[in-house]
Amino acid sequence: MPSVPYPSKPRVSSAMGSEPSGEPAAADTQASPHGAPPATRATSTALLRLYNPDSGDHLYTTSVTERDTAVARFGYTDEGVAGHVSATAATGTTPLLRLYNPDSGDHLYTASVTERDTAVARFGYVDEGIACHVFATAGAGTAPLLRVYNPSSMDHFYTASAAERDTAVARLGYVDEGVACHVYPN
Repeated sequence: MPSVPYPSKPRVSSAMGSEPSGEPAAADTQASPHGAPPATRATSTALLRLYNPDSGDHLYTTSVTERDTAVARFGYTDEGVAGHVSATAATGTTPLLRLYNPDSGDHLYTASVTERDTAVARFGYVDEGIACHVFATAGAGTAPLLRVYNPSSMDHFYTASAAERDTAVARLGYVDEGVACHVYPN
């Protein structure tokens, strides 16, 4: 489980500067180890979604302890389950990498090693390791985890709901950044 202080700090510009492709970058994702069991909906775990109204940050974790700590100590509200993922490497999955920008207070999640490296080198993000394991491409029973970004609040937001994504874009100032990965829907 990544360890983060969850501060509420003033925001600075940290837009990634890349055009959304609609699909995650498959060429630079990390493969699961050979011999790992296949990921299935039955063996998946909840990807918990939290929101901090003070900082504008969305946080995603598979750890109930981390969720509870973020709510009790850092002002986050529990927004339920974003989808279902594999907590450990499984055949057919790729790591969902978690980053944190201490200047903007934003959490960024990506399946792209190249995007992670760029965010660290150019935009002040800190690599927090692997959040969970997801599917880089669509598979049986999976749904896209959609990514949007709000340049005013410096927040990345992820949802499996196209309607929720569309509302965030139309009413809340978010910009559609395409598909982050694929997960099992609720």
